[in-house]
Amino acid sequence: MGVLINSSASIHSLKYTSPLKYFEYLYADLNVVAVDFESHHELPESKNIYFYKENDTLDFSTKIISALEDEPKAIDKTKITMSTRIEKIIHIFNT
Repeated sequence: MGVLINSSASIHSLKYTSPLKYFEYLYADLNVVAVDFESHHELPESKNIYFYKENDTLDFSTKIISALEDEPKAIDKTKITMSTRIEKIIHIFNT
């Protein structure tokens, strides 16, 4: 299981994150637990993230337990490779 821990003290964390660890977790077939921020909802395969409310230790522990108990969802790993992500970024700048 992988955990994305960010803080609302940073606007970058709230709106603009693209953590390398997240893609490593997905590629390793791990379930991911992340704080419930807009930026995390924008990540590829975010429908499979176990979101918890910031500073809510009970919610956090519940999501950790769920992520540990559940089997990871199968994903198309070709969509999350570094080269695929770079191509998407280049496309954004060229349009």
